[in-house]
Amino acid sequence: MQTRYYLTGVLLVGLLAVARPAAAQDYTVCPTDQDECVVEWADENGLPLMNALTNTVANDTERPAGRIYKLKRGGFYWITEHISNNEFDLRLIGQTAEEGAATGENVCGESGTEDCGPAIIQRFRREDGTVDGLMIESSGDGNGGLELRNLWLMGQDDSGVTANYEPILINSKNSKFIFDHVVFDRNDWHHLGFKAEGNDIIITNCLFRNLVGPTQIWEGRAIRLEAGADTVIFENNSFFNLTSFPFQSEAAPVEYFLFNHNTLVNFGRNFNAGGLWKRAYVTNNLMINPFWQGESEQQYQDRLNSWVGAGNDPDYFSECVSTLAFSAFSRSPRATGWKRTGASCWPTTTGGWIRPWPRSTSSWACARSRS
Repeated sequence: MQTRYYLTGVLLVGLLAVARPAAAQDYTVCPTDQDECVVEWADENGLPLMNALTNTVANDTERPAGRIYKLKRGGFYWITEHISNNEFDLRLIGQTAEEGAATGENVCGESGTEDCGPAIIQRFRREDGTVDGLMIESSGDGNGGLELRNLWLMGQDDSGVTANYEPILINSKNSKFIFDHVVFDRNDWHHLGFKAEGNDIIITNCLFRNLVGPTQIWEGRAIRLEAGADTVIFENNSFFNLTSFPFQSEAAPVEYFLFNHNTLVNFGRNFNAGGLWKRAYVTNNLMINPFWQGESEQQYQDRLNSWVGAGNDPDYFSECVSTLAFSAFSRSPRATGWKRTGASCWPTTTGGWIRPWPRSTSSWACARSRS
């Protein structure tokens, strides 16, 4: 039985700094007569094979239309070069805990029989010290979709650096994207960047966490759409510690938007940026300590352009529907004791005072003080 180490957070970075696997050309040869291809991640000594996943996909030139790349439970899929799907649908499906147990992947914990957690995909430094800013790049028209399930996508590279704008770059249009039970972890901007129109995006049971930018208030988001979409659905997801918006859609509208039964804790700006949608339903959500950066004067006076952002229907669309219903919002108790100390401080909806967004990255427009 191979010995493996299941580490998280900072401990993982420590392990990565110890050694660099050398087998850059190693990959799994996938069968051509069946959809599922189980991708090996470790050599005979239990050490990760660098670019095993990238090279497996790139060399699988005779893949059937229904190809599924199955990632082993607890596997470290390290990459120096990003994974690309050009004019084919890419399905990366991690083993569930039950599947991992059945195939002998439970080798973690003190007993050596515990679940090792989801497969991890993480970018790694090249020999010259450079890092590929992308993890996945998708292209195609109706045939450039993604399906990711049961995965942990680590935004930071092996040195702990999170400086990359959108590691999952999607140029595809009119394609389908499914994300289910995926952890989007540790990035300074957003993992998901959509550049083209007409896509269907379905995100369920996912966790967006620790998306924090150190330089400006607009960093730390979950997803960004630059050309709208046909359908966007968020259901039963969690968002934890975001500097900025959970959702951003600008330049073109989303035809149908559903945000239902999600939990959001500590996000710094509006619930959404742009508000470009034609039919939107935001229902049954729990938002704790939203907009902790504070509100500007305009946002306080115009409630339709508030931190909720659910009323931002552009007036140039002929038919627009926005619904904000059965959702609960709560400010942090630590924010209720602040008072106004300058003309540029604005009251919150609960009657207290909190600083607004900074006018520069080095100073705040309003200082906090206890009442």
